[in-house]
Amino acid sequence: MNILVINGNSKNTSTTKAIIDELKSVFERDGISIVSENIGGNNIRGCISCDHCRNVGKCVFGDAVNEIAPKLEEADGIVVISSTYYTSSNPTVLAFIDRILFSTNFEKKMKVGASIAVSKYGSCSPSVEEVNKYFTSYGMPVISSTFGRTIHDSTEPDETSLQSVRSLAENMSFLLRCIELGKLSYGFDVSPYERTQR
Repeated sequence: MNILVINGNSKNTSTTKAIIDELKSVFERDGISIVSENIGGNNIRGCISCDHCRNVGKCVFGDAVNEIAPKLEEADGIVVISSTYYTSSNPTVLAFIDRILFSTNFEKKMKVGASIAVSKYGSCSPSVEEVNKYFTSYGMPVISSTFGRTIHDSTEPDETSLQSVRSLAENMSFLLRCIELGKLSYGFDVSPYERTQR
């Protein structure tokens, strides 16, 4: 099993690095490999509803979305870390997750999704929900965690924040194993992918 981690922080802060290191330690302990991609500083534009992807299975724009799509196809789960600008997620992250899920034809159901928001000021809970809504739109189970999944970007994350990241990774690891057992033991599988209209 493997996890794709999308780092949507435009600045490679020590906080973001600590989050990724914490995720990695839990996943690798549980025998799950991790691939990390940094998209925060990329120029990723939003969807224009051109329907090019409906015919060819990839986005018309040749950017990080198409480059990372094969890694998402191979992944059993995805963790999206987004910096919070004012009261919303990094627009680059939202454009990326919107396009990578819609423009690709491979199955997303039962790929497990999780999000972590990082902010310097105030609550960033809306940023978590902004990303999670994409997962629920594609039949992807969303991972919960303990209080404090919105992490304040100061110098180093506090122990409460790191505990929340560990809990998220442990919950994700557990659910991935449950899904795998379901497929092996009960013949559980997902129905074919059905594209929705844009």
